[in-house]
Amino acid sequence: MTDSEDDMSDFDLELPPLQEERDILTPSRQSLGLSRNYVEGWSTRDAFREFYQNMVDGIVEAKNITRNTIIYLHDETATAYTITLRHKATNKVLGFIQYDRKKGEVQMSNYGAQLPRRCLELGVSTKRGMKRLAGTHGEGFKVGALVMVREGYKVRYEASSFYWNFSFGGKDKRTLYCNLSPQSAAKLQRERDAYGRLDADAKVRRLKGNIWEDVTVRIGCIHGCSGGNRVQEDQFKAWLTASIDLVQPSAVIETFYGQIILDPSFRNKIFLKGLLLETSRNHQYGYNFFEGHVNRDRQRMTNTEEEALLLAQIWGEAIQDNAGKENTILHKYTMMLLRHDRKPLADVKLAKDYITIDVARHIWKYLIRTNPNHFYYGNDNVAQDTKIIEKSLRKVPEKLPEILWFPFRKYRLARTPQEQVRHVLSSAQLSTHRQTTYSRGVERMLRAILALDPRTNHLELEWKEASNVDLNMLLEGSKLMINNKWVNFSASHRIAPCALSSKLSGANEDVLFSCDHILLDLYNLILLELSKRGPENAGTVENNPTQRWKVEQTLREMPRLVNVVQGLPGELIVSWRDFESQILYEGHGLNALCQVTLHCERTCADRKMDLVETCSTSETKNPPQLDEEINFDKKMIAGCSCPRQVVPQKDYKASFTGLSDQETYFAAASRAASRAFVGVSTTSISPRPIGVTYEVAFTKKTTIKPIKSHIENRHAEQEKDQLKGIIEKLHGDVDALRASKKEAEAHNNSLEAKLKIRMDDTELQKQNLELKGVVKQLRSDINVLHASQKESNGRNELLCHDFDALQAAKSELEAQNEVLQAKITNLSAVGNPSGRGSFDEDARSAKSLISDLEQAQADQARKTTVLQTILEVVQGSSAFSTRNAMFTMLRGISSEIQIELGSVAQGGASVPAPLHRSSHGQGGRSTAAAPTVKIKRARDEGDDEMDVKPVIAGNASKRSRQGFPASGAVIDLDG
Repeated sequence: MTDSEDDMSDFDLELPPLQEERDILTPSRQSLGLSRNYVEGWSTRDAFREFYQNMVDGIVEAKNITRNTIIYLHDETATAYTITLRHKATNKVLGFIQYDRKKGEVQMSNYGAQLPRRCLELGVSTKRGMKRLAGTHGEGFKVGALVMVREGYKVRYEASSFYWNFSFGGKDKRTLYCNLSPQSAAKLQRERDAYGRLDADAKVRRLKGNIWEDVTVRIGCIHGCSGGNRVQEDQFKAWLTASIDLVQPSAVIETFYGQIILDPSFRNKIFLKGLLLETSRNHQYGYNFFEGHVNRDRQRMTNTEEEALLLAQIWGEAIQDNAGKENTILHKYTMMLLRHDRKPLADVKLAKDYITIDVARHIWKYLIRTNPNHFYYGNDNVAQDTKIIEKSLRKVPEKLPEILWFPFRKYRLARTPQEQVRHVLSSAQLSTHRQTTYSRGVERMLRAILALDPRTNHLELEWKEASNVDLNMLLEGSKLMINNKWVNFSASHRIAPCALSSKLSGANEDVLFSCDHILLDLYNLILLELSKRGPENAGTVENNPTQRWKVEQTLREMPRLVNVVQGLPGELIVSWRDFESQILYEGHGLNALCQVTLHCERTCADRKMDLVETCSTSETKNPPQLDEEINFDKKMIAGCSCPRQVVPQKDYKASFTGLSDQETYFAAASRAASRAFVGVSTTSISPRPIGVTYEVAFTKKTTIKPIKSHIENRHAEQEKDQLKGIIEKLHGDVDALRASKKEAEAHNNSLEAKLKIRMDDTELQKQNLELKGVVKQLRSDINVLHASQKESNGRNELLCHDFDALQAAKSELEAQNEVLQAKITNLSAVGNPSGRGSFDEDARSAKSLISDLEQAQADQARKTTVLQTILEVVQGSSAFSTRNAMFTMLRGISSEIQIELGSVAQGGASVPAPLHRSSHGQGGRSTAAAPTVKIKRARDEGDDEMDVKPVIAGNASKRSRQGFPASGAVIDLDG
């Protein structure tokens, strides 16, 4: 029998029980306390894993190295498949795994290791607390031996100069035993000697375990042992997959915490320190954890949260290491997170609790970069959020799973749609395009409304360029940010259309602001923003409906279109419009009052920013407001020492006199009530200097925008009353003319009586009837003038200057009447009873005089017609158009107005002047030239003059006494 056979002969013998000395190896047989059915679910691969784990742990512990410094070299020959373990730095052999194809045996050996006897005890482990080692439970190689023996393989350890053989024993052969037997001293010495001779000079140690200094385990059909199944090669290769070190994947990403295995063949495989764990979870990729704890069955990690943390750490480091590159790792991780709700994967389970801020930031940037038109949200209110995203943010909504939404919100990376809209408005640039008349009107009126409400008078307005969002406003602290679309005519009326916007669709944006409904809508939105802060802000002072009514009423009462123009020297005239005062007056007989202040630009320039009137004057704290007694002629002084008037608001006008032409003024008008809105003129102006003669100048470029028909109709009565006074003065002048005509008729009757004896009664009656016809025509003209007064629809504030021209015409009529009177006086002197020849001469003179009277009456009728036409032009046109029309007509009929009562100019021909007695007693005629009166107006091309030459019997001094201007005098129509 050989030495080897001698060493094996005692394997199946009953040895004495192991002694109590735990660290001393003696020939013995020890029960391990493991029954045959223990860990029934384990496979032989699991058992091989335990042997391999102990082997590598032994190398790491004995050599004091780490697992990642071990390299694995695979070599196949006809007789064996060998894996050699070497040190990466020194290339020194650390151990080997070898499959003997001929014997069907697997041998695993780690050099320089020992196996103490206490390792046979369950729960005893030399690795506990050593994180670099895989085993901790103290039963790995014992359970591995149990499974292999149960599957029919022989298992023998060779270590510490002993053979460690495992088999079932006991009465029913169901308990695992270990038989310890030493190698014979002779054999041990022979092997030592052989090793010394062969390996002393060798640089590389042979792949053979030494029983006295190494730990070697043999599995399968072991030489010299009875029984035992052969290990098939495919079985052996399947065992190799128990470790990622032995069968390495094609693609791995390594981090400090472990490895991500991208090789598809490793999908859903979990390794701990290189050892395969059984798992029933669904992983997209394989993983090798460098740290962690497993249960006793080696099936899974003991703590799912620990696994989730490790996975998050591994992916996080991999993403960080690839930052700035074409990060496919980031894409893979993001896709698993995005699909988690539809396809839950164990790779990202509980990831929402362990994703770091850096990883979350990388994922968020990746999503924004790859889908810039998408908006990601995570709330449950899908319908509302989708509407806001599509309408307000104009993006494509995409809902995120909770596993992503939670860390995004945790690290304040993502916003809800509502928050995003507010953020866009808050971070938008301040508007720089609010220079239109409409935008200035909206801003000023809104500031006035805010000043009226104690809840809003402290707010600071900011207009934001945020046309890309559909948020109207945002209230943060005392800062009220409003979307700039509200000061744009078209954009604001897309939100709140009105009749004006439909008429001005596509027109110029720079329109006058008159849309109070825009302000009321904005005010309602502001109150809504206030209510979001809590009930204490929703109705602190008054309930919202009451406050809204006050705002609306104050807007209706506010004077609009406040303007200042020059009047007479030292005078400025303030005008305005409103929506309500005329209705109160005409419909209810109530006279609303308007407080008008004319501010000096030099001292009160800051008063242009006044929004709400405090009604503080030097005389009263509570001025009358409506239908109260007030002395309108009494001057008032504002608190700033500027002139102030309280006038009926329906008059739409206030005149200030005695002003310095060295100062410029602007007007402020408001309802004479506390907390009324103030309207301010847009320009400042100086009055005309006092003592300087002005000519009314009209240019072709001067235009006046027509007043809207509804405003003109509302104030037609006022203009009519003012014009009535002027017409009454004309009536007085016409009455005087009637009296003159009556006197002329009386003298004419007397003349008819004297001429009756010499003239044909029929001819004289005919002439008398013609004269009466002229008088009747004059009366008809007067009736027409009276009727035209009722048809007047308005005049403008410069009518007084135009009327100077009418006064000049009236003066001409008076002068002509005086001439008529003089003629009649001369007629009376004609009756000379001294002789027949003288009587005949007087009769001829009387006939000539009658002819002259007829011509004078005709001229007077024409001039009356001219006067009537001028009045019709004045009544039917605006100020500038009236004066232009009047002077055009005067120029057109200037040849007809050149009337000499003694002779009538007709196309350049002259008629002899009337006869009268010479002051020298001679019967000749006086031919003194009549004074010329010129009506002058200025225009762009030059001056037009119209001459009126009344001829008066008598000398120049007599004409002067009669009130006629000197020859060539100019009547200045500007006063």
